[in-house]
Amino acid sequence: MRLLAVDIGNTRISQGLYDGNRLLRRFDTPNEDRAEAFARESVGCGLCVVSRVSRSAADFEKYLTDTLSYRVVTLTQADVPFRIHYSAQLGSDRLANAFAARRYAPQGAIVIDLGTATHFDIVDERGDFYGGPIHAGIQTLHDALSMRIPHLPQEPLHRVESVIVENTIEAMNAGALYATAGAIEKISAEIRRQFGANFKTILTGGNATFIRPILDVDFEVPNLTLEGLHAFGMQMMRKSGVRVSA
Repeated sequence: MRLLAVDIGNTRISQGLYDGNRLLRRFDTPNEDRAEAFARESVGCGLCVVSRVSRSAADFEKYLTDTLSYRVVTLTQADVPFRIHYSAQLGSDRLANAFAARRYAPQGAIVIDLGTATHFDIVDERGDFYGGPIHAGIQTLHDALSMRIPHLPQEPLHRVESVIVENTIEAMNAGALYATAGAIEKISAEIRRQFGANFKTILTGGNATFIRPILDVDFEVPNLTLEGLHAFGMQMMRKSGVRVSA
């Protein structure tokens, strides 16, 4: 049984086409038209599981249901099999991350998702979800300097591996990357101190590749959100009596 997992974020749409438990292909795009093209190629899936953060997600979901006739379900707080210790409404990407984190760290995890924002999700040894801090994303930090200080160069973010730099562009990149790395290390240490537990750290999100070389983490899982959506979809199919292959 094939399944399409779709994560509609603030700046991009990520899709994962699964056959049973095997990821056949992942496709990322900031462009909704290109996302529609990939979804058309994937027609024939038994189910499409969606995580949405962006308010513009409704148009893409309507395309999936009305044009491609997918059976579309959206992951919500009512669907997850764990307790949520968080009073505000949660984005379904954070729920999917928590859903998938247990596979990697059954003893408890700190999920650090580096997108437009860098947010921390805490999953304890029982699988319960706790909210965590939200920090400006690496790209957001980098771009804010150019926006607030117009004479600074407006160059794309790229990786640096030293704080010793030779020009302003490198200095801006180093500042954004190492400031985020320092925040991750400090916040993770404080979470472990407050819980009195050695939770594992899981790095994911579109900007994880920029910062991974200068961070000491337990796991980097680029497909964590898609894995969580896939696991939820497989669980739904089993409950409804659909036979799923490994």
